[in-house]
Amino acid sequence: MLELTETQIMIRDMAARFVQDRYSIEKRREIVASPGGYDAGLWKELADLGLLGLLVSEENGGFGGGGVELMLMMNAIGSGLVVEPYLPVAVMAAQILDRAGHADLLGELIAGTALPVLAHFEPHAPTRPEAVEAKLQKAGENYRLSGAKSLVPFAAAASHYIVSCREGDSGALTLALVSAKGGGIQREDCVTLDGRRVSELAFDDVEVAANAILTLPEGQNAVECVTQIIDDAILGVCAEGVSIAWQMHEQTLDYVKQRNQFGVAIGSFQAIQHKMVEMYTEAQMAQSIVEYASSARDARTSETTVAISAAKIRVAKALKFVGQHAVQFHGGMGMTEELALAHYFRRASFLEHQFGTADQHFARFEAMGGFPAIAA
Repeated sequence: MLELTETQIMIRDMAARFVQDRYSIEKRREIVASPGGYDAGLWKELADLGLLGLLVSEENGGFGGGGVELMLMMNAIGSGLVVEPYLPVAVMAAQILDRAGHADLLGELIAGTALPVLAHFEPHAPTRPEAVEAKLQKAGENYRLSGAKSLVPFAAAASHYIVSCREGDSGALTLALVSAKGGGIQREDCVTLDGRRVSELAFDDVEVAANAILTLPEGQNAVECVTQIIDDAILGVCAEGVSIAWQMHEQTLDYVKQRNQFGVAIGSFQAIQHKMVEMYTEAQMAQSIVEYASSARDARTSETTVAISAAKIRVAKALKFVGQHAVQFHGGMGMTEELALAHYFRRASFLEHQFGTADQHFARFEAMGGFPAIAA
């Protein structure tokens, strides 16, 4: 088991208390049914707790957390099925703005008054981070942006889009900061299987000021930056998925102890006991590999990438196995809106595919040679 520092324990407990005290399944249903799909009041509470700056460097007003802190926060989010846009805003956008030194917008993000999101994946390749075709062309002193982005999280509520694009004739990957309220942007909103808000965006000759092109530190390019940010997002959904797997296991364990058939609890049947043990084992293995990946994250080496893909493979397998058996043991009621389990199962089904399937991550894992001890 991962040993935590006192500060990490404080973060874990703070996030857990927030979810326990403020985020019941009834509250979540209410938020999901609302027009915006998130609660601005709860978002401000996260800001007041300092959790929106968890991964932002200390010099830019944040906490300076790393992989373990990310894991602990996303564990809490998974346990309560929190729908507020923590991952796209506080994990992805915040770290890009931090690296680019965009102090003003970053300060607003940490305070909970701005909601910038990364618009990166495109309709022709929704799971390939390198496949960017959006164009940024020089136009006098400024630029013009054209292209399409797919499944942009919380784009309808966003204040800004960080848009990945190819600049001029060079085709170098560039990050442009665009106001979400500006002209030339078409948006088509939709709701995912698990109740989250995403949008398809089309940029039609949108004007971008020269000072809105994000400049990264010397020695780092946009490809490396985006790749690392997406890896952090993958680690985040893995940590969220571990908590969801545990929740589905615990809810099912409670149910089989109470549900009677033939005069006894169905949890006394050996076949169900064996499956419950397998569900526990899957969740525990997923937790172990995510703890390893979170510890390897801060080094930013090839081992980091391998570990994160290994985590995604293991978590996807756990979510599928635990989720399907949890629903099976509950019977038809396992898919009803009234039962909390159904909401966890929907989120689990979505996470299996978010940022790449298990097969896609196995291909990346294999291409990079796997873990050194295995490869040797």
